[in-house]
Amino acid sequence: GNHFNVDGHKTVASAIRELIAQHSIKRSNNVNPWERHDQCDSWYLDGKADKIKHSPDMKMHEWAGGQKHALEVNPGGSWFIVTNPTLNDMKLYVYYMASAPAQEYATTIVSAERVAENLSSKLACEKEIKPIIVHKIFPGVKSLHLVEGMYIGTIGPGTYRINLKPTTGPVKGQNPFRVTGIALTETDGGVEVWFG
Repeated sequence: GNHFNVDGHKTVASAIRELIAQHSIKRSNNVNPWERHDQCDSWYLDGKADKIKHSPDMKMHEWAGGQKHALEVNPGGSWFIVTNPTLNDMKLYVYYMASAPAQEYATTIVSAERVAENLSSKLACEKEIKPIIVHKIFPGVKSLHLVEGMYIGTIGPGTYRINLKPTTGPVKGQNPFRVTGIALTETDGGVEVWFG
């Protein structure tokens, strides 16, 4: 093929070093502050959900030889805490396991309640998640598991309790609802699908 040998690599590397020296390019570790304050926490690959406080009944489930992870929601419901540290409204996304062509995870209602200093709460947003992949076509696939993300709603500044309440199950052969990450962002977005 057209691949450089050792001498070819040395020649190219020397030319790159010379080009950098000619243009006085200097390395800098200075980083300017971010304009936005997005927060993204994912434990899908490393199993580390220690940045968020969650109910003690949520257990880390792992599969694929310990390479993939999700927090399982208790059939009676579970919660986690998020804080919007900005003065702006932020969009809340929850990332979870979904399946196709059959629904293999429990349908769950996700709601966000603002928790005030006096321990009272106010519902900020709520959405039902049916973790089945219906908007994609995978011909010939018997069972597919992916990470999907859903916009739950907008939350203002402050601390919120995110409640996860399964509305189905436990149905025989169905897995608990599994959360793989959360995101708060000032803009639309986040990753829509990660392969499971």
